[in-house]
Amino acid sequence: MGVEKTRKKTRKLALSAMLCALGVVILYLGALIEVLDLSLAAVASLIVVFAVIELGSPWQWLIYGVTGLLSLLLLPQKFGAAVYVLFTGCFPIVKRWAEKRFPRTLAFFLKLGFFNLSLLMAYGLTRALGIPIVLNTAIY
Repeated sequence: MGVEKTRKKTRKLALSAMLCALGVVILYLGALIEVLDLSLAAVASLIVVFAVIELGSPWQWLIYGVTGLLSLLLLPQKFGAAVYVLFTGCFPIVKRWAEKRFPRTLAFFLKLGFFNLSLLMAYGLTRALGIPIVLNTAIY
């Protein structure tokens, strides 16, 4: 019984490490192609959605934290990483928590409030730190 439990934890750990690496690669692509930084931050959050559904409570937080920390340390453009850390990465976890704990109407307003507050914090923090934000680019 103990060996099987160890194997399950090892598989979850290996899967979590691969998901973290995939998330950093996706966020890195968003940093290289500046127009796609917000879109690929949303795509990277799908990895957290997978972790919420398949792996459960401690693993979803670890995947979110490790991916966010590595992306903040390694990416050349930090705006996509900041949006991931402050908004898209933790939104699937908050969404599931709100839907499990509260009635449907209250959960909707909690998710909406979290959505607006965290996106505003991401924008304000990146402006305060002087991180360049590419919202409108034109090629001439």
